[in-house]
Amino acid sequence: MQAYLDKIVTSGTGLWSTKIKEVKTYGYEVSAYTSGDSGELRVYFDMNTWDIDEDGLIYTDDAFLESIRVAFGTSDIEYSEQGMQGADFVSFDVGAEFLRSEEHTSELQSRLHLVCRLLLEKK
Repeated sequence: MQAYLDKIVTSGTGLWSTKIKEVKTYGYEVSAYTSGDSGELRVYFDMNTWDIDEDGLIYTDDAFLESIRVAFGTSDIEYSEQGMQGADFVSFDVGAEFLRSEEHTSELQSRLHLVCRLLLEKK
């Protein structure tokens, strides 16, 4: 997991929460799908600053998404169509532009991804 310390603000415009609040994030993971033109970004947040049982789901909050885009310097980030949010993370879909900007990170070179690439190359 890559370190990522920042406070992201919600606007209360999400479908499942009306809370306006600062949310502290502490890390993120990037996974590229085998096609290489899209992937997943998971942003992990401190559950002491956002509790999904009390505050609801951050997923679909406009300000949270825009803050993530600003933090990464790209608009190539959208909420996942599957609507994934865990107790301490929000999942985003990312495109090729984002992945190219993140290619230098160790997340895309993890052992799991290397094994998947090797298995695909053997086919």
